[in-house]
Amino acid sequence: MGALSISRGLAQASAQSDRSHRLSQRAQRDLRELQVELDETARRVGTSRGEYGRLLGDLELAQDQLTQARAAIGRLSQRIAELESVLGLDSIAGGGCDPSYPDVCIPEGAEDHDCAGGSGDPPFIEGPLTVLPPDPHGLDGDDNDGVGCEWG
Repeated sequence: MGALSISRGLAQASAQSDRSHRLSQRAQRDLRELQVELDETARRVGTSRGEYGRLLGDLELAQDQLTQARAAIGRLSQRIAELESVLGLDSIAGGGCDPSYPDVCIPEGAEDHDCAGGSGDPPFIEGPLTVLPPDPHGLDGDDNDGVGCEWG
């Protein structure tokens, strides 16, 4: 396999990984919205069973889509790691990036980053993105729901 083919394969795998991350984020957002809607419906007295059943079906579909997106991300991450190994590169996913932000690479110990569209100073991060504790840049805001820069 030539270096150009490997490089092209790495670029395609990275692009597919980005698309899968966006799909996963969209599915997570949809899932959270459906869960809120389901909770509100369940609290209402006299809600029709048909509406409740429809919401349950939508919730199950969103969960399935999220599971599929996560599986695709795992396969793509493995493929990227294989290509990086062939090319002798340091891992893109583990190359000194802060583990609190698995969707983007913010170097560990980097200066403060803020969400695009917010009131902070550059550098800016486009969202939404997954945020894991401890969230040193405070991108998850005050709701601590694991999604940062939600308005981005």
